[in-house]
Amino acid sequence: SRVCIPCSFSKKINDQQKQEQQSKELSATCDQLRVQNAHYENVAKDVTDRYDAVKEQESELNQLRGDCEWLRREMTFQEEKIAEKDKLIGEMEANFNSAKTTSEQLQKQSSRFLRLSVLLISTSNSVAQSLAF
Repeated sequence: SRVCIPCSFSKKINDQQKQEQQSKELSATCDQLRVQNAHYENVAKDVTDRYDAVKEQESELNQLRGDCEWLRREMTFQEEKIAEKDKLIGEMEANFNSAKTTSEQLQKQSSRFLRLSVLLISTSNSVAQSLAF
């Protein structure tokens, strides 16, 4: 079977136009895919940056947790020291009050002894004067 040359030529032109159209469509699709790929790369970079920031914050948070734990232990230690000092202050106050009571008793006894001494001296003087006459 023989093919008509103008028909064959027309078919080749149609085929070439179809190929050009498909090529343009593929090129447009590739352009769209490049745009989408760039967008996804930006999204991936953003997610990676956020992940890195979260990891850094997590590290800082763990450091703060450690600092808080150390402060809790230090506060407990300081509270124990304060309790020991309060106990010593209580003992010192008790000793001071005991010493004050003892001092007051000694002052009373000293006053009584002084009065007795004066009475004894007065009596001694009277006896000495009586014996002198």
